[in-house]
Amino acid sequence: MVGLLLFSCGESVSSINSSGFSSDSGSIASSQSSYETSQEDQFFSQLYQQETAKTTLADDCLSFRASDGYLCNQTQGYNGWSYLYYQGEEKRACEFSNGAFRGGEVSFTGEKISFGPSNKAVRSFQFSKSGKIKSDGYVYMAEKNNCGCQLEVFLAGVKVFPLGDAYSISGGDEEGVYFSFDLEVKEGETLDFVLSSKEKTTVGFNPQINFGSDNNAIHPQNEEGYFGDVIPYYKSDEHKMYLYYMTGDISNPAKPVISNHLATSRDLFHYQHLVDFDSDEEKSQKYASIGMDMIGGFCYRSIGPEARDANVFDFKTYPEGYRDNFLFFDEDKQVYRYLFLCYIKASGIISCALGLMTSDDASGKSWSTPIKTLKKYANYRQPECPFAWKIGKRWYLGCSLWGNKTHGVGRMEYYMCPEGMSLDNVSLNGVETRYLDGEDLCAGQMTKVGPYYMMFGWIPSYFDYDYFPATYVSRLWGGDINLPRLVYPSEDGTLFTRIDSVLKRKIKRGRIISGQKLNIVGTFTAGEKIITNEAISSFYAKISYVQKKVGTFSFNFTQGEKNYSIEIIKSNEKMTIDVVCLEDSGHTVASSFDFPLTDNVNLELTCQGGCVECYINDSYSLSARISAKKDSFTNCRVKADSDLEINSLNIYKLQDLQNLV
Repeated sequence: MVGLLLFSCGESVSSINSSGFSSDSGSIASSQSSYETSQEDQFFSQLYQQETAKTTLADDCLSFRASDGYLCNQTQGYNGWSYLYYQGEEKRACEFSNGAFRGGEVSFTGEKISFGPSNKAVRSFQFSKSGKIKSDGYVYMAEKNNCGCQLEVFLAGVKVFPLGDAYSISGGDEEGVYFSFDLEVKEGETLDFVLSSKEKTTVGFNPQINFGSDNNAIHPQNEEGYFGDVIPYYKSDEHKMYLYYMTGDISNPAKPVISNHLATSRDLFHYQHLVDFDSDEEKSQKYASIGMDMIGGFCYRSIGPEARDANVFDFKTYPEGYRDNFLFFDEDKQVYRYLFLCYIKASGIISCALGLMTSDDASGKSWSTPIKTLKKYANYRQPECPFAWKIGKRWYLGCSLWGNKTHGVGRMEYYMCPEGMSLDNVSLNGVETRYLDGEDLCAGQMTKVGPYYMMFGWIPSYFDYDYFPATYVSRLWGGDINLPRLVYPSEDGTLFTRIDSVLKRKIKRGRIISGQKLNIVGTFTAGEKIITNEAISSFYAKISYVQKKVGTFSFNFTQGEKNYSIEIIKSNEKMTIDVVCLEDSGHTVASSFDFPLTDNVNLELTCQGGCVECYINDSYSLSARISAKKDSFTNCRVKADSDLEINSLNIYKLQDLQNLV
C-alpha cells in the first residue's frame, strides 16, 4: 500500500514538527479527567464551523434548509424562507432590526427563535416548483430553564404535521426532538412551521426540505466516494487539513490500478479534491511511496524500491527495498527520521522489518547513518503505514500489520516506549503490542490538530473485505474515513480514544426514541426488549448501564436481510465488544476489541450506511463495516443474558454533512 507524506514549505523546523506537547500544554492530554471542557469546546467549535455559508441556491437545488435563508442576508423570502409571527389570528411579516427579524414578542436570530404566549413564531417556505418532498429537522430548547413549546406545520393553510395533537418539546430539553414527514407540494404553495408556547421561551430550529433522496452521509466524502490509505497533516497556521490518500481497483492483484491524491479540508469533514499524485503507472503498480520533498515546496518525489539511492537507503541491508516511509522531525536530537517497512524477502514467504533511518543533521540533506532495525516480522506480516509520535515524554510507534487479520487489511497496532527514552535506544522486540481499534479501521494514522492528537483510517467498502477474494465484482482499496477521533494517554502512558465533546453534540439531530418513555430504563431482567420496529436511515445511540455479573449485553438491529448485534461481553478476566453478523456463519465477527473489566458501561454508537462506530466510556473505540447495501436500520432492540440496571437509553437521528457546521 502506498505511503504519502506531506512536508510544508516555508516553515521552520520547530513550527511544523512539534512531536509532543510543549511544557505548558502537557496537561491537556495527561488523562481523560484532566480535559478542560471549555478549552476543548472553544477549539473544536471553531474548527467545525469553517465551512463557507451558502448564500445563493442553484436553480436545480434539491435541498433547502432554513439556514440557507437567514445567513448573510436581511431580506424576507431569501432562498425561499421568510420570518413571520401571529398577532391573534393574523399572520404578519417580521422586520429586520438590530441583527434579527422581529415582530411583537417574536425574534429570529440565526437559528434561535424567541416567542411567547402572545405571538406564535412562523418560519415559512414558499415552493418554487412542484413535487414530492421530505421535510425533517429538530426543535431544541436553547436555554436550560426554558419552558416547553409546540410545533405544528401547515401547507397552504391546512395542517399536515402532526396529524394529531401538536408536536411537544419539554422544557429544558437541550438535545431536542427529531421530526420528519413526506408531502406532495405545488409551485407557489407555502409551508409554515408554527411554534407556540404558554410562556416566553427560546428554541433552536433549522428545518430542512428535500426534493431529492435523503442524504444521510456523515462520514467525510470526496469525488471518488471513498478514501484509501490516508496520511493526514494539519497545518495549524492555515487551519487546514492536508489529506493525502490513495484509491485503487484491485480486481487483478497482479496488476492493481493504484492512484494517489491530495484533498484539503478546514473542518475535517468537507474535503476539496486538489491534486492527483500519480508519478507514472509502473510506480503506482509497484506501490512506490510518494513523499513531499523536504527542501522544495509542494513538489513530490518517489522513494521506493526502484529509487536505488544509496544516500537515502541502505540496499545492502535490505536489498528488496522498502515502502510506506513516514518522515518526522525529532526535536530532542534535532534530526529528521524515516520510519518505514523494509523487505528482508519480498517473494515466497515474505519477511519484513520496521526500520528507522536518521539524517546526519537538522538540514535533512544527508542520510549516511545506517538503518536501525526496530522489529522483524515473518510469515507474510508486513508493518504497513507506520507512524511515530512523541506525546509528552514518551515515543509511540505504530503500524497496520498486514497478515495479522481475519478479513481486513490489517489491524492498527502501536508500541509504547519508556518515558525519556531516545529513539536511538529503542528496540521493539518483546515490547507489548497494543491496539486503538479493531481490524475494520484500516491503515490508521495520527496527526496533531492544534493541541490534540487525532486518528484517521478507513473502514472497508465491503463486509468481509479481503485482498484476494474472487467473489466481488468490484474491489476497491478504500472505504469511509472514520469520524474524527481524539487520542490521549492515561497516567501510565496507555493510549485511549474518543470523539471530542463538540462533535458529540453536533452529531445528534434530535432524539427520536426515549428509553425512559419505553420503560426500558431501570432494572432490566434477562431477556430482550424491542426499542422500535420503524426504519431509521441513520442514528446515534447512547446507552448507559451497570452490569455486575458475568454475561452479555447487546444492541441489535436488522439491515437489509441480515441481523447484526453489537455485543459487550463481560467475563471474569476482561470486557470485549464485538460487532457480529448473526446470519453469516463463515464470518461471524466483523470487528472486536478488548478492554479492562468494569461494572459501568457508557456505550455510544453511530450507524450510517454500512458503517458502525462504537465508543465506550470515552476511552475505547471500535469501527466496523457491516452491510454493503447501506439500507435503513429496523427492528432495534436490546438484549441481556443476566439482570442489569439501565441508567439511560436514547436514540437520535444522526446528523448529515450538509447540516454539520
